Amino acid sequence: MRAMMTTYVAQQNAVGTGFLDRLAAAPMNFAAPGPMAAEMMGGLDLLADAHTISANTLVLTGQLDVRVPAQHMHEIADAIPGAQLVRFPGVGHLLHIEAPEEWGHTVSDFLREDG
Repeated sequence: MRAMMTTYVAQQNAVGTGFLDRLAAAPMNFAAPGPMAAEMMGGLDLLADAHTISANTLVLTGQLDVRVPAQHMHEIADAIPGAQLVRFPGVGHLLHIEAPEEWGHTVSDFLREDG
């Protein structure tokens, strides 16, 4: 499990490694993935009702994310009316770990504008 987690970060460093170590040590809920996979294989469309979202929406993606590639995040942003998409260059899936300052500024600015 821990070896797979390394793909969540684009650039290994002490902060990211420490986070992944703590995550790997945490209790896991192995009951959820089976039903989730069955729903997905059954044709669950997570974007079917996205056009009905009326809240201001911030969609964040890492340029090097291999878990949820940027193209998928673009599709999500395109499906939600008025969604704002921000792409973080040079980082993977764990934006708040790999680019904490940029992530913090981006989220804070969005919340301030929405406020």
